[in-house]
Amino acid sequence: MRNKSKTTALFLALILVLFSFTGCAQANTINRKAIVHAIGLDWEDGKYVATLEYFTPKGGGEQPIDLTNSNSDIVKGEGITIGNAIDSATYPEGKIPFYAQSSVMVIGRELAETGMDKVVDFINFDIDFQVNTEVFIADGKASEIISGDVDLGVLPGETIERIHEVYTTKGMMLDVEYYQFVNYFYNSFLAAGIPLIDASVKNEDGQKKDGSSSEKEAEPQKTLEYLGTQVVKGKKATGQLSLDQTRGVLFLSDAVDSTNVDTVLPNGEPLAVNIVLSETIVKPVYNGSDDIIFNIRINNVINLREYRPQSLQFKNKEELKKIGDAVSKVIRQECESAWNALMNEQQADILGYGNRLRSAYPGLTDWLEKNWENHLPDVKYDLTIDNRFE
Repeated sequence: MRNKSKTTALFLALILVLFSFTGCAQANTINRKAIVHAIGLDWEDGKYVATLEYFTPKGGGEQPIDLTNSNSDIVKGEGITIGNAIDSATYPEGKIPFYAQSSVMVIGRELAETGMDKVVDFINFDIDFQVNTEVFIADGKASEIISGDVDLGVLPGETIERIHEVYTTKGMMLDVEYYQFVNYFYNSFLAAGIPLIDASVKNEDGQKKDGSSSEKEAEPQKTLEYLGTQVVKGKKATGQLSLDQTRGVLFLSDAVDSTNVDTVLPNGEPLAVNIVLSETIVKPVYNGSDDIIFNIRINNVINLREYRPQSLQFKNKEELKKIGDAVSKVIRQECESAWNALMNEQQADILGYGNRLRSAYPGLTDWLEKNWENHLPDVKYDLTIDNRFE
């Protein structure tokens, strides 16, 4: 009887202990947090400037969410350190900033050219970003990009996401996520290629105006443009690549899933084709520091988007070869332009070929860290393009 009573007492005590648990001792309820959707960082007049876009949805319950820019608040802060600037851009109601939902980070040109080593260290150790936060560089100020008068989405930052989705799907924009961006800065022989965007306002004639203009216009609002790729070397922005050169980089680095190619046949007839699948195989060959070659093979699957029924009705082998050669010519030109700009002119390996060489020849690790950048102009490549039609 005594054992039964003891067992019952222990059971009741256990129930009381379980009911006393309320979860984490320092748990923050969601209504105490301010969700940061996008973040912009600038360097102005010797200070860091942070621009945070907070997600503030209007509506709820029986009320639908307001599909306008009133779903976000833009808060700016400045400081002598990045931490000071971030802290001074806190949500006005005193809520705790929550960065784990941030999908976009934009770095202004002046800060990018001054140097981003402090930016990388801060965001790597002090902000809990999600690993797939996309990184961009603004051709002007990041605050002009993370701005309430950019009206293409429910949130200003969503506009950047849409641009990113469109151009990556087209095979025209590098996909640089937060963790990749940080890795560039801790690898001495790598350079980074970051998507470059710009804010602009166009007048009634469609001419581009300075996005920082003080003129107040009801229409049109600010628009965002994708300009190409910003090359970052030595933790600073150093050079740029056009859209065509960017696609050349993507082809050379096996980062094109699908893309459209506009070309011209030998008879002068324009043609648009859709590459629905692309695979790039890169094989480095090291015969000494003065004899490094990368054998590159690009395999494409092509769908003909447009063709004249009379001239290409049967699409025989000879006709398909002409089309394939015309497509290959465009790709080859873009790859050559990208290679010359990166390896010869800017000496910046955003292709990641140094890593490919290290993987194939592990003994070259120390040599690469000390000499890779200086040897880039001497590196050669051999490009083969194979096109298959579906």
